[in-house]
Amino acid sequence: MDLDLVAIKRCVECRGCEHDCPSFKYIDGYNPTVVSKDILNGDIDKWISSKMIWQCLECHTCSEMCPQSYSWETVFTKLKAEAIKRGLAPKSVLKGGSVLTKIGKLMEPRVSAREKLGLPPLPLDGAEDIRKITESLGLTQ
Repeated sequence: MDLDLVAIKRCVECRGCEHDCPSFKYIDGYNPTVVSKDILNGDIDKWISSKMIWQCLECHTCSEMCPQSYSWETVFTKLKAEAIKRGLAPKSVLKGGSVLTKIGKLMEPRVSAREKLGLPPLPLDGAEDIRKITESLGLTQ
């Protein structure tokens, strides 16, 4: 896994975005600094299988504030990717990814709901394009 340990060390020292992070503010026990310190100590595996990495909302707050352009979001995105690769992601994430690669959307729209609202049918989805992309990246199972 490609993690910039120098940038993570600076992140731990800075923590300038910490109190602006919605997850840090509102999710009890959510603390990316703890994750970052463990990564610096070589203990990555416990976080790849942790639910905490999935509590990052990827709202970009830390990314936008980061003076080095290497934020908690960057680290957590890489940890999530590794968890998915190892099959350790939450079932809902794995199912969402499977549905996305199959139909090009995270879920099938309900035709009856669209009809009830007087909405036209949806245009063709990009499922075939998504399938080609994921296959070319080796992301299919």
